[in-house]
Amino acid sequence: MKINRLFVSLLALFLGVSYLHAAENPDKNKESYIKKADSEVQEWTGKLKSLQERSEKSGAKTRQELDHRIKVVDEKLAQARKKLEDLRTSGEGTWKSLRQGLEDALRDVKRALRNAQSFFNKNDKKATKEGSS
Repeated sequence: MKINRLFVSLLALFLGVSYLHAAENPDKNKESYIKKADSEVQEWTGKLKSLQERSEKSGAKTRQELDHRIKVVDEKLAQARKKLEDLRTSGEGTWKSLRQGLEDALRDVKRALRNAQSFFNKNDKKATKEGSS
């Protein structure tokens, strides 16, 4: 019984200290989240530029379809950047509610980017097969 009480006391002390530490600096979580989200947006922007460069080297039909998919990714990235900026300028009390909107926007970007990459890779393989026949 003494061990259980000691454990519970130590756990309460630990949780209390952790809670107080988080309460002292609530923006730390916001700052680290923004940094992570900004990093993702930058990474996807680079991938989008790579797709745009590859699109320029594609055949006309493939390029037209790929450019449409690239445009979708670019629009989704613009939405994510806007939500990221809203989150960056938000107050201490509202950033958590804005976070879900940004997460949804980032998920949309990722999905659209994968879709565009998949389309390009599929058509790239098809062109390689036709070229070797």
